[in-house]
Order: sequence, then C-alpha cells, then structure tokens
Amino acid sequence: MLSRVIVLLIMCFFPIAMAKAECDMDSENSVRLCFNQRLSDFEKTLNIPGNTKKEKAISALCNVPGMEGVPSADMPFRSDMINLYKCNSDAFYYDYYGTGPDYTKARFCALHEPDYPMSDTPLHSSTILMMLYANGQGVTRDWLVAFGYACKVRELLDNSADSIELFRRLDAMKNAPATSQTIDICDYKRNNDVKASCALIPTSRTMYAHEQMLDQYAKSLASRAYASFQNLRQNSVPYFRSRAEYEINERQYGKIEQVKDVIKSRGDFAAMVIELKEKKLPPVTMAEVAKTEAVLHRLYRRIISSPHFRSNPDDSSDYASNAGDVSDKSVKHTQIRWLAYRRDWLDFVDIVAPESHAAIEQEITEQRIAQLRSILGKW
Repeated sequence: MLSRVIVLLIMCFFPIAMAKAECDMDSENSVRLCFNQRLSDFEKTLNIPGNTKKEKAISALCNVPGMEGVPSADMPFRSDMINLYKCNSDAFYYDYYGTGPDYTKARFCALHEPDYPMSDTPLHSSTILMMLYANGQGVTRDWLVAFGYACKVRELLDNSADSIELFRRLDAMKNAPATSQTIDICDYKRNNDVKASCALIPTSRTMYAHEQMLDQYAKSLASRAYASFQNLRQNSVPYFRSRAEYEINERQYGKIEQVKDVIKSRGDFAAMVIELKEKKLPPVTMAEVAKTEAVLHRLYRRIISSPHFRSNPDDSSDYASNAGDVSDKSVKHTQIRWLAYRRDWLDFVDIVAPESHAAIEQEITEQRIAQLRSILGKW
C-alpha cells in the first residue's frame, strides 16, 4: 500500500518538476523568467568548492530556448549592409580604421558573420554581440541576449575556468548595473586562439592603415595603371590565402598562425608599394635576378622531389604529406598562385616604373625563397 502511495506521489509530482525544469516558453516573458531562474541557480553554486556544479548550472542556463538572437529593432535593414559586404565586426569594434569604434556597424557585421572556427578569428559574431549587449555599446543592455551569446562563446573558449569566470563576470555586472564595469573577451586568454587573436589587434590596425594607404595610392594613378594595380590587389588574395592554408600546417600550428601569415603577406605587399612610390628600391641587375631565380628553383625542386613531402594517398584533402605536414601538392598549389602574383606585379611595374622591374622581381622572389626555406626546415 505504501509503495503504491509513493508511486502515485511520484507520478503526480514528476510533471510539475519537469515543467519547472524545462520552463514554459509560451512568451518572451516566460523565456526571461526561466532565464532568471537558471541564473539564480548558477549564483547559488558560486560559493560551492569545485567546478562541477557550476558547469552543470551553466549548461542548464544555456539550454533555455529562445536566448539567441537580438531584438528586431536592432536588426539592420538591407540598405545598412550595402557598404558592409563581407565586413569584419572586430574591425569596427576594436577600431582598426583609427576613426574610433563604431558599435552599430560592429553589430551589423557580427549578425552576418559565422562563428569561429568557420571565420578567421574568435573575435567575430557571437563574441562581439555578447560584448555589445553586456556593455550596452550602441544598444540597450540586454542580459538575456548577452548570456545567450555567452553560451556560444563558452564553446569556443573550451576551458572550464574561463567559462565559469566569464559567466561570473556577466552575473556580477547584471547585479551591479550602476557600475562602469565592462567585459572584453581579451581578458580570457587561457584559450590559445583567443590569446593570439587579441595579440594581433595592434597588427590588424596597422594592416588596415596599409589598406587605406593603398586606396589613396590607387586614386593617384592614371586609368591604365589604376586598372592594373586593382587587378594586382585583387589577385594577390588567392596567393596569400593559398600560402597560409596550404603551406602552414593548421594541425601543427593552429589557424591563428595562418591568419598571421596573411597579415604578414599583406604587410610585405604594402611595404613594396611604399618603396616603389617613394623610389627607395635598391638597384638590381637582371643577372642578380637570374641567380636568385636559380636558388628558388633549387629549393622548389627539393620540396617536390623529397619523400617527406610526398602526398598521402589516404588523405581526403590530397594536400597532406605522409608525415602529416605540407605536401608537394600543397606547395605546387601555392607556387602556381605565386607565379600569377609575380606576373601581375611586374605587369603593373612595367606601366608605372619600368626601371624598377628587376628590383621588384628580385624582392618578390626573395620573399618566396624565405617561405620555401621555412617549409624545408630541417629537411
């Protein structure tokens, strides 16, 4: 008899418990009530030793449906995005342009970006949106939205201590709205990708300054030279990306190293334009160019013929070697794009400064030699 009573009590109580656990999601108010309850549950774990209960409370909080997304009033119109095609939210948030942060454009860009690792940096999309809504930058502070995006940021942090500290910080800010506290993902650097991306912010500002300089330089050119220069800039991108993606082993060095290499390539490009513009290129003979070209071919043949760099037939990408490093095919892939890049450079130089043809060819070839030597390493 007693067991039947217990079973009946469980049957009666269980739906109520489940309803409380899963929350009633009939309206936005219901979502916010559930969110506040789960956040309160998290707060109760803060003084409990260890991380297990904190992690479970965060998981429960992140399972509240309807936390993702921004208020409809904060969404951009199509006209807002006309000049922001393929924009980068971190550029506007961290002021890469040197004109001051633009939080509205940062929000618009972030809403159209994929999250890392589908994007080039963890300083995109959910990360930017979390900071905007937690800090009230260009929007009204909204803790439901901020925590919703924090749940996505938690996945990229991939570190329990950082995740707990992130949610603890957001909770403290929520409970002390009158303070001037702000949150920045760059405060959470146990994750190597976040650490590296934040370290690149000053370099990114320099890169954007270079791009603005190149825009101004292009405007100063006559129509034929302008078309050639813009063609060079456009066609440099496939080479820079191929170099980073196919000749820097992501499994060994990480995606951020690939991003750093693209930034370096763009910096080298800008430096050469400045040298050309200011007539600071050193005198070079075609005989010297021929010797440098011979060194390039020798290094290239060493890579292509080395068993170490032979493509792994079992690798679906067909660009990894048997040793799991870059392969002969990945180097060939980049070499083709580099040759096109060098040809475009020389075509442009022959229009604006034909006397600098040899110097430009020498410098571009020396850059490629340095890249091939870095691939060969001890081999």
